[in-house]
Amino acid sequence: MPRIPLLGALLAIIIGTYLLALSIPVMDEDASQYAAMSWEMATSKSFLQVYEQGQDYLDKPPFLFWINSIFMLVLGGHTWVYKLPSLLFLLLGIRATFLLGKQLYNETIAWHSALFLASFQAIFLITNDVRTDTILLSFTVMAIQQLHVYFTRKSITHFFMGCVCVAGAMLTKGPVGLLIPVLALGSDVVLKKQWQFLWRPVYLLGLLLIALLLLPMSIGLYQQFDLHPEKIVNSGLGETQSQVSGLRFYYWTQSFGRLTGESKWNNGAYFSFLFENLLWGLLPFTIFFIAGLGSNIVSFIRQKGKLLPTQEAITTGGFILAYILLGKSKYQLPHYIYVVLPLIAIITAKNFVQVVYTSQTNKLFTILRGIQWGINVILIAVATSLVAFSFPHVWVWVLSIGVLGILVIVYLIAKPIKYSLVAASIVAIVTTNILLSGFFYPNILQYQAGNVVGKFIQQQSIPTQKVIVFQEPFSVRNIHFYAKAPITRVQELPTEIPSYILTGTKGLNVIQQRKIPYQILLTGTTFHITELTAPFLNPATRSSVCEPFYFVKTTATVP
Repeated sequence: MPRIPLLGALLAIIIGTYLLALSIPVMDEDASQYAAMSWEMATSKSFLQVYEQGQDYLDKPPFLFWINSIFMLVLGGHTWVYKLPSLLFLLLGIRATFLLGKQLYNETIAWHSALFLASFQAIFLITNDVRTDTILLSFTVMAIQQLHVYFTRKSITHFFMGCVCVAGAMLTKGPVGLLIPVLALGSDVVLKKQWQFLWRPVYLLGLLLIALLLLPMSIGLYQQFDLHPEKIVNSGLGETQSQVSGLRFYYWTQSFGRLTGESKWNNGAYFSFLFENLLWGLLPFTIFFIAGLGSNIVSFIRQKGKLLPTQEAITTGGFILAYILLGKSKYQLPHYIYVVLPLIAIITAKNFVQVVYTSQTNKLFTILRGIQWGINVILIAVATSLVAFSFPHVWVWVLSIGVLGILVIVYLIAKPIKYSLVAASIVAIVTTNILLSGFFYPNILQYQAGNVVGKFIQQQSIPTQKVIVFQEPFSVRNIHFYAKAPITRVQELPTEIPSYILTGTKGLNVIQQRKIPYQILLTGTTFHITELTAPFLNPATRSSVCEPFYFVKTTATVP
């Protein structure tokens, strides 16, 4: 990338802040599930057939498990190793966003696009709570950027590189990896009436390349499920079914089935759900995205759907069509829209550069600047108050960091330079995430029984085959990753009592009632920390909503 010293320095500071999250334990549910499955794949060397605790797994495509298991084979099964591949892919995605922003506009917008993508609160979240989304958005924006080069320069090399990235996105999260690039680039082609790009013979070769790259996964799905229709597969909703085609599930049911109703996944999400979650996910630049998106839509309407030669529809068209597709799904989670964060970043950057650097006499500039300064200060104030209130024992450090961040922002307000507003915004989001990654997450994760007990099992060299989880009233999914082996979960004590049992109050009562001799090796309290509540955040009421857990040693036979 060309060097703009201040913006480059801000980007480096953001990346440095990501590193704080590498050592934070993985969170239940999804991240801990994927971490355990990656370790299981690394130890079993089963790369074509995917398993979870020895059971057939049919949900996400395998790329996340492939790349993580390879890293684990080389570097070991550590938390930071699980998170590292996603972070490296994010850096590739930031670079591709810069290149796409430069191709569509100019170097200034390109730098701001990369910086804004890196600084979105949603990105800080998914570099910590690692799922498939970081890799998906990176492959997707790389595909769009490479294919855009093909359309503008007719470079066959870039076309095939774009197809490789499409295949990577599909291997990460399914057909959406193909649909988003098609929707984004297709919007531009149609609105510019570049009909010559709607079909070219080379597209057949591109589809063939994508199919070849998907072949290993397809073979694995066919061998694991289509050849064994008698297999009972858990749907993830507490239901099981047989006669399941792995190929149909991957290429149709998991994605399009949520639109047709064929998929049983339905959480009643409404159409505006994803946009509402973007309001916090795009902090600290939410207001500039909303203004930029609104401006683009108004311009499009005024021009009666015609694009000027200097305009593009890749970003706005790609975002709107992707949102319609995802927003109509009967099952939605906030991170589903993160695949188009790079497009959002470019929309935001274009508006920011136009308003802040070229329209300083405009009323809109005055309004947006005032709102942005307020957002920056409020962001730090809220984060500081939250962490200091929830964990008073670190209040001195937390307050010092928060006050320092606000003082820097006040200084930038008093002595404005060209990049003062963007610098203040980065200071705000970096300070917020230093507080979260340095103090908040480490403290709340002490209330996650799975990683606490799993680490204890490893440290004490306790044989995992002699451990069970009995009638746990809490989630302990990440115990498998930290114990480095699947741990059996039971609702009834077996006749031959294992040597070690992790349980809650009810389970301990059963052990006591049956007069089974035991010794408590480890005890504590646990909470489902991905569903935080006010009583948990309040130290005075925290104990009332936490569940006690007990890790006991016993050798006995049920009387």
